[in-house]
Amino acid sequence: MDFNFKKLVNDAGGLFNRARQLTEEKLLNAERTEIDPQLEQLLQRVDATEFHMTKLYSALETYLQPNPAVRVGNAINEMLERRNSTEQRVNNLEYLGSAMLGAGQAFGSDTNFGNSLLKMSTAEMKLGAAEREMMQTTSTQTLAPIKRFLEGDVRNILKERRVLQNKRLDLDSAKARLKRARSLESQASGADSGLIIEQVGIGVCLFICLCFVYFVSLFG
Repeated sequence: MDFNFKKLVNDAGGLFNRARQLTEEKLLNAERTEIDPQLEQLLQRVDATEFHMTKLYSALETYLQPNPAVRVGNAINEMLERRNSTEQRVNNLEYLGSAMLGAGQAFGSDTNFGNSLLKMSTAEMKLGAAEREMMQTTSTQTLAPIKRFLEGDVRNILKERRVLQNKRLDLDSAKARLKRARSLESQASGADSGLIIEQVGIGVCLFICLCFVYFVSLFG
């Protein structure tokens, strides 16, 4: 119980120091450790890739089904159908073709109207089948890979970047506290500076190691 409480206090202290450091950087132009330019360039490419792939995914979804409410309904229906049945729902073109087929059979192929409806029903059914194939192909071969990329690789990269950013804030926060401690002339501050120097050393090592790991993961 004591260990968990101490960990909670340490975590809260770390969050406070990061928030203070970030605020000072934004408002007071406090010193900050710069990331390697090559790594920074890779991070910019990650941001650009995420932006454009997300935009492309949204555009493809809108093209396949412009109505967002219908998209949600279709997604729910597809989940229910996968659980309860192997039959596929007909699309609008197939539904129209089926209606034309029924009407054409009712009027008879020996009438001009009935014969026209039967011919149109065949065309509409073919168009419906082509639309279904196009939507299925786009969904499985384009949308699904993009979604896996965004929810897998990109999410992991962004998570690692947040860790790197936190370690950078920890390092710069320790540097700032060391600078403040050295500016004081009291005996107490002199005793504290030794611990802060140790924290700065640990922060430098962690930051460099994380930069290397992140750099390798981006290239990998």
